Amino acid sequence: MIPTYILIRDLNLLNTYGVLIVSGAVNTTNLVICRTFFTSSIPPELEEAAMIDGCSTTRTFLTIVLPLSKALLGVMVLYYGIGHWNSYFNALIYLTDRSKVPLQLVLREILIEQEMASQMLESGAAVSDDLRKMQMKL
Repeated sequence: MIPTYILIRDLNLLNTYGVLIVSGAVNTTNLVICRTFFTSSIPPELEEAAMIDGCSTTRTFLTIVLPLSKALLGVMVLYYGIGHWNSYFNALIYLTDRSKVPLQLVLREILIEQEMASQMLESGAAVSDDLRKMQMKL
């Protein structure tokens, strides 16, 4: 946990929306799925033909590989969205600005406040019952 925090701090991602994306998007499962897709679905002949036609590596990626990877990108976005829908821990650690806090963290704080309020009411009711019993004995 501490090395991850130091890495995020050194990348200047603290208190930004990017920390919520980077912390979950770059994991081993996603990398294996992407590697498998790129090695099995996109033939190397396409990249070789683009190089022969004079495309740079960046242009080859943007004009050939990326359009062929739309299905992969859609799957990765869905995996990330479903996997991190109720995640509030990363936001709790890395975000300090209240305007950037996601809904899950706000809902968590509301639940904690309500729980504390109900506990205070219960303890107040117990104290008042004890006082009534003491008054009846007198």
